[in-house]
Amino acid sequence: MNLALIRAILSVLLAIANTATMDAAGLANFSALTPFPLIVLLWAWERDSRISVGFVWGTPRSYLLALAFPLLVVGSLALTAYSAGVVDSTPTHWAKSLVNLSLTVVVTIPLAILTEGGIFQRMALGLSRPGGPDTDLRVNPN
Repeated sequence: MNLALIRAILSVLLAIANTATMDAAGLANFSALTPFPLIVLLWAWERDSRISVGFVWGTPRSYLLALAFPLLVVGSLALTAYSAGVVDSTPTHWAKSLVNLSLTVVVTIPLAILTEGGIFQRMALGLSRPGGPDTDLRVNPN
């Protein structure tokens, strides 16, 4: 078994053990945060470039589609609920809601990119490539 395969298997096992430990300790709400230090450690261990891990700028069209899809889906659901007369926003604390939304957006986007794309997706794609996980893993390298 080559070293790249051993590293990939060890990385996936560490990620699973990390998440399972957090869940078993009753900290399931925070189990998405803990892979971040593991990803940084594994990234340093494998000495990959930022491009091989997928940290490259996309096209403006890609960003527009990524923003438009959830806005259209959530917006259409909200509009449907509002038109059905089932929306009641009188007891809402709008300032607190805005702060919570801002924190969620600021924290979720980087962590989702790093945790999901960093460990599981990267290792699964890397294991399926002939060169192992050290090869370039961009979906569309152009």
